[in-house]
Amino acid sequence: MRPKLEQYAGNLNRSAVELAKDWRTDKMLRNLEALLLVADKAQTFLISGSGDVIDPDEPLAAIGSGGSYATAAARALMETPTWARARSPRRR
Repeated sequence: MRPKLEQYAGNLNRSAVELAKDWRTDKMLRNLEALLLVADKAQTFLISGSGDVIDPDEPLAAIGSGGSYATAAARALMETPTWARARSPRRR
């Protein structure tokens, strides 16, 4: 992904589309069944092994076996007021 970001001057949207295009047309990568999650402060994209670029509905995303747990935790953290996060107990 880094070479694509450098090639397209940090434009994450264009880089994700071009990477998906390469993934879809490359003989070896075409058979790779994987997911790639790319994000910056403004955008999040999920790139599938079939070459699809998915823009999630929510401003958060997670993949893998613990993805649903990570999404639930992130959603709860986003819904928690800042003052409550500052007062929550922390492991030391």
